[in-house]
Amino acid sequence: MLRIFLITTGILIALGFTPIPFFPDNLGHGAGWLYWPTGAISAMALAPLTFAVIGMVLPKPLNKIVAAWFAIVTAIIGVGLTVLTATVSGAGDLIAMGHGLSLTLAVSASILLLATQTQTNPFKSAPVILLLAPLAVALWSLISGVAVVWQANRLADNRTFCVAAHDQSAPIRAFAQLRGLSFYTTTAGWYFHGLLIVETDTGKEFYNWSPRRMKFQKTENPERFIASPLNVCTPQTGYWANLSVL
Repeated sequence: MLRIFLITTGILIALGFTPIPFFPDNLGHGAGWLYWPTGAISAMALAPLTFAVIGMVLPKPLNKIVAAWFAIVTAIIGVGLTVLTATVSGAGDLIAMGHGLSLTLAVSASILLLATQTQTNPFKSAPVILLLAPLAVALWSLISGVAVVWQANRLADNRTFCVAAHDQSAPIRAFAQLRGLSFYTTTAGWYFHGLLIVETDTGKEFYNWSPRRMKFQKTENPERFIASPLNVCTPQTGYWANLSVL
């Protein structure tokens, strides 16, 4: 039963946390060595599932002291990277903080579970309980993506529309980019988490996505913003048909 829980949890965390695209579009314009740390950080979302599979094939549980040291080192690195990311995320700092801390907790707890799977009742162990928090964040991320699609369809009401990325770096190309842990701003000075633009008979209507309320809120006087949302995407018929799943 524990193995099924860990595998399922690992899959859900991977689905909710793994960044899409795996490497940022603008990474190719920077130093080549950045691919390695960026790829390693992106792959962390797959760690809980990987450790769950490792736990199934290990001949015996990992030594508790070794597991504890690995978990502590992971936590220190994860918290450091999280704080660094949050400080440059502008209006998305709180989400970036929760994103990073929950992922760090997921990886650290998964490492500790490699040493606790033989307990009489492992479901009551601290690592399993700690894993529930990132699991909840992953579920929120997935549900948020569904909410974005539903809200956009409701507000568009059969009119042409488009959904824009939060930082203007690239257009939305996949439904996976609409998940809660993807559809928020990580750029200082860009105040919108995500934008919906609807073409109406009287002109364009602009809506900003609120991750906390999980709904689009109408933006009045969008032309007054320094980081202009006016031309981030072009409303079109059959918008969803142009997106891939990943």
